[in-house]
Amino acid sequence: RRGTGAPAPLEDAARPLAWTFPDSPGLALGLSCSSLLLVWLLRRSADRRSVAKRGASELAVRPHEFVFGSWELRAVGVLAFPLAAAAAEILTEPQTDIIGCLFAIIVLAFLGAVVFSSFRFVTDVSTSGKVVRTELPRTTENAEVFADVLADQLRALPSCPPEPSFPMLFNGWTASPSWCVAPIVAAVRETQLEAHYRACAPFLLPTDAEEEQDKAEAGGVDIGEQGKPLLVAESPLREDTATSASSETGAQEASASGSGSRTHHRRSAVYMAHPLRVLTTVTYEPRARNLVAGVACASWIDCAVPADVLRRLEELGSEVDLRVHPGQLCGPHTSGCYAACFDWGTRWPWRWPLEVALRSLLGVWAALPLGAVSTDAPLAMVSHAVALGLVCLAAYGSSTVRLYEHFYDNVATALAPVVGAPLIVPP
Repeated sequence: RRGTGAPAPLEDAARPLAWTFPDSPGLALGLSCSSLLLVWLLRRSADRRSVAKRGASELAVRPHEFVFGSWELRAVGVLAFPLAAAAAEILTEPQTDIIGCLFAIIVLAFLGAVVFSSFRFVTDVSTSGKVVRTELPRTTENAEVFADVLADQLRALPSCPPEPSFPMLFNGWTASPSWCVAPIVAAVRETQLEAHYRACAPFLLPTDAEEEQDKAEAGGVDIGEQGKPLLVAESPLREDTATSASSETGAQEASASGSGSRTHHRRSAVYMAHPLRVLTTVTYEPRARNLVAGVACASWIDCAVPADVLRRLEELGSEVDLRVHPGQLCGPHTSGCYAACFDWGTRWPWRWPLEVALRSLLGVWAALPLGAVSTDAPLAMVSHAVALGLVCLAAYGSSTVRLYEHFYDNVATALAPVVGAPLIVPP
């Protein structure tokens, strides 16, 4: 609309977009709130369909992606600007009734509470060490994501989209974690990442003597040059009592040679790439197909376990024993109510609450009847200066702090305030 203080060329350029949003602040606020309600209904519907598939008895272990707030906060991030602008405009209109004013105040208070609670939550879990950074598999170029130290649910191995037609132009952007598909496929026994790392660390990297032995057993061929995960070395990962006929034979041979009965597992590339062992408690039906939940490593073969068959395997037994990658594990902090702050591809978790705060403040500024800047209107000068300062601060922070994993995402975030700055500069 004209009279907002924006330059006339920009107002003319934005006029074709006026049909996308109602002119009345009451209708705009109602449409935004209806959108939030629709997102809530969609999440509830998806949760009910998931409950129907896994049974009502497993309702207490629903996937973290279906808890309240996991979808709603992402919608709040998109609707923060129109919500704040419509609420502020209702408060500035002289003909607004008391009910409209109270509803607008509630909306603004809601936005403030969301920003404050999410910022405090991110600060608490980050400073207390409840959330850590862990690498994803090599298919995602070893990018890092946020994960709970105490994880209780398992994601599928991340699946990247097909490589685009011009890979040099995209520069690996589609292989970044933001584009990966990794739904939650099972609830697992509570697993501590740090404890598993300490337990598996001595067996992740072979020593020089073991590498020489591996090459000798493989006929002088380096492990990395073999086209498949051959079983190339032995590592005494556990001691078991000989119970079967084959193990009894091995124990007799070992005792005859003067050594104790010890069972060995051969180390393969697949085994080393999935160092964590988890036991599933509840399995879910994945919405996507052709996904891998984990691997099962025997002494002579490595098998990929599809996510689609976890349910059938659980019906045969009480639990499913899998070896998984650390990046597959998730918990209530990074995948629950405040999952928007820890989305895959995000490197700085305070980005989301600060972005919502900036959009809310700019929405309030856009709704204020300030007009043009002049010496007779000091409030307009101060308001425009504060808004311009916030945008410049956002541009500076986006260019100095690495908010995302990929370069393209960081560039787009840094350029967005620069593009929006001319809207704030008054005539």
